[in-house]
Amino acid sequence: ITKLQYDKLDRLRKRIDDAHKPPQQQEVTTWLYDKSYKGLLDKVTSAQTTQQFTYDSLLRHRFTTQTALGQQFTLETTYDSYSRPQKTIYPTGLTVEQVYNQHGYLTAITDGKAQHPKTYWKAEAVDNFGNTLYTACVGVSRLNGFNAIP
Repeated sequence: ITKLQYDKLDRLRKRIDDAHKPPQQQEVTTWLYDKSYKGLLDKVTSAQTTQQFTYDSLLRHRFTTQTALGQQFTLETTYDSYSRPQKTIYPTGLTVEQVYNQHGYLTAITDGKAQHPKTYWKAEAVDNFGNTLYTACVGVSRLNGFNAIP
């Protein structure tokens, strides 16, 4: 059984997993919101991990710092001049770059290398309903979209 608690703004504040068990056997996760940044998520804490969120001056999510078992890992997101996510830099050093066309649509996700970038995801076509045919890094074509309403 999982219990969820929300604040007055209907934001998740606490999740209690195994709520039917004694308190020492429950797993509790709490969400804290930063009052100085108009309620943006500040921290998520559980028994084993803490995630701290940092925002830039435009209130865009820039860093997630996760602490687990005494080790700290930071994930960074950069943005282009249109505030679209441009790069995600993982703690391992892996960089993932989002590529957009002249109309602002996401066309590819690559490893961000200047020469011979590896493509993880590529938009191949978009139909009249906005469904995207894409190729994933394993070379499999898939249709990603919404199911039609009968």
